[in-house]
Amino acid sequence: MDKWHLLEWHLLEWQPIASAPFDQDLELSVIEANEAHALVFPCRRTEKGWLNVTMNSRISVDPTHWRLWCRREGYGKSEWPQRF
Repeated sequence: MDKWHLLEWHLLEWQPIASAPFDQDLELSVIEANEAHALVFPCRRTEKGWLNVTMNSRISVDPTHWRLWCRREGYGKSEWPQRF
């Protein structure tokens, strides 16, 4: 596997929220009732907080992890999030 495929693989794994990049579509994970749940829409980190990309509106969330958004329409329900 070359270095670009390794980088892509790494970015598809869950990362700590403190390392989330700005202005990029991300999948966020939040903890509710002691369980991890992935949000079902892409989000972007901005200087003013988190943005729901689909609705183009700010959201109030306290995510714990992130990874690159790579869901596509029509692929069915995702199995994510996996264990951290």
